[in-house]
Amino acid sequence: MSLARVITCAIIIVVAVNCKSSENEIAISYLQKYGYLDNSGAQRFSSSYNTTQELHRAVSLFQEFYRLPGDGELNEEALNQMGKPRCGVEDISERTFAPLSDKWPRKHLKWNFHLANDIILKTTQAAFDLWAANSSLTFERDSLNPDILISFREGRHAMLYSRRNEPCSSAFRGPNGDVAHAFFPTGDPNFVSEVHVDKAETWHIQLTKNPPGMYNLLQTLTHEIGHALGLPHTFREDSVMFAFVPEKTFNLL
Repeated sequence: MSLARVITCAIIIVVAVNCKSSENEIAISYLQKYGYLDNSGAQRFSSSYNTTQELHRAVSLFQEFYRLPGDGELNEEALNQMGKPRCGVEDISERTFAPLSDKWPRKHLKWNFHLANDIILKTTQAAFDLWAANSSLTFERDSLNPDILISFREGRHAMLYSRRNEPCSSAFRGPNGDVAHAFFPTGDPNFVSEVHVDKAETWHIQLTKNPPGMYNLLQTLTHEIGHALGLPHTFREDSVMFAFVPEKTFNLL
């Protein structure tokens, strides 16, 4: 074999190894963020996961949760799914195994969308009306003392309700990443559940048919309010609590 061919083969092998390593690092970060992989080892080198059973088990759990083909190997289907825009709330948490373990101590809840115009408030009201029609809860808007506080946030951001400018535990990464996230109730009667919507995304805010290339605010708010009420994600694509932005907008109204 010529020297040139040996060098070419070596380059191909190095590129393939680097590509696999990069895919593993992307997967590790994703699986940690959404609850599939223990985040307590985040200080370890990512490569330490590459040959352990931890990554295999986490990928397998992700594939099982979303009904993807595979046996724990990081395949194309899993990587493609990880690249889709979604809600930033964890898939696997205590809520997964004990939904509504902490819930609101009352059935009448107040909400507000911070600094929203009339169109956004109308869409938000429609989202709460959907939950009122499908639960025993009632809702009203209260701009001064809300139980659920919604706002547009961007990048690394702070909690709006906190007077100490407390940082949010989940940052937005820019367009087509996590489109929104919310916080589960704690059972504390004085708790305020915040819903953060990524300002960097392109939003369709009207109660009309969703145009291509825009995220549907009604769909997203209905999903995030579900979290604020205590509901976790589900694997069912036809459910409003499916984590990923649906391929087509549901006819919610």
